[in-house]
Amino acid sequence: MKAFENYLRTGLCYSEKKIPYYLSWVNRYLRFCKCGPESPAYQIRIPEFLSRLSTRVEDWQVQQAREAVRLCLYYTQKSEPGTLRSKETDAHWKAAVDKMKNLMGVKSPLDF
Repeated sequence: MKAFENYLRTGLCYSEKKIPYYLSWVNRYLRFCKCGPESPAYQIRIPEFLSRLSTRVEDWQVQQAREAVRLCLYYTQKSEPGTLRSKETDAHWKAAVDKMKNLMGVKSPLDF
């Protein structure tokens, strides 16, 4: 889970305020489906989890939970051994993201 937290923080530049909530949603989902993101059941049970969650929390929280669980699934799949992911590709994507942010005039919260 620490690697996913680092991905949210550095790879996606999520706000420090949001990260604990995203981690909490993923942990709640892991307890619900009783499997890890590498299991085929992980993706299959997402709609059921969100449906049950929607009876207990606000709509925006369901959306946040959906995003957190799907990001964790995406992160896990792209980090699997045997994929083409490497430090060079990570550096390439980071450079591309930095260039796009610069072109768009987007600043990191740390830049202020």
